[in-house]
Amino acid sequence: MIVARSKNTRSINLKPLGPLLLLKRVDSDKTLKETSRKLGICHQTLFKWEHGIRAPQIKLYPKIVAYLGYDPWANASLGFGERLRQARLRLGLSREILANRLGIGVDCYGRWEDGKITRPHLKERRLLEAFLRDGIPGNEK
Repeated sequence: MIVARSKNTRSINLKPLGPLLLLKRVDSDKTLKETSRKLGICHQTLFKWEHGIRAPQIKLYPKIVAYLGYDPWANASLGFGERLRQARLRLGLSREILANRLGIGVDCYGRWEDGKITRPHLKERRLLEAFLRDGIPGNEK
């Protein structure tokens, strides 16, 4: 299994993204170089993703979703922590950055995302549900 790891994060399976990118590229009749330019990476990196040699960095997840035209996990049946993880991935943020932007301690946020806290206090639950629904407050672009 190919996973992306960063400090204080649980592994996230990014293996399905490579074959999805390959399928999209072939269906679009694009070369490695054309597709890699669109994603802002070098063509060797895209080759490694497509062939399962290397996994994309979390920060590139939003570009990958935009290129594919859909979020591969959007229709999955996810628990609260998994939904937090996917929303964070869509933004291409680390746990530390998201926790800071939400005004939550990174260790506490990590426990929610990992499912170690299943029932956050009402105030925090509302904050996290608002994040899932509306994104990061004040992050409109």
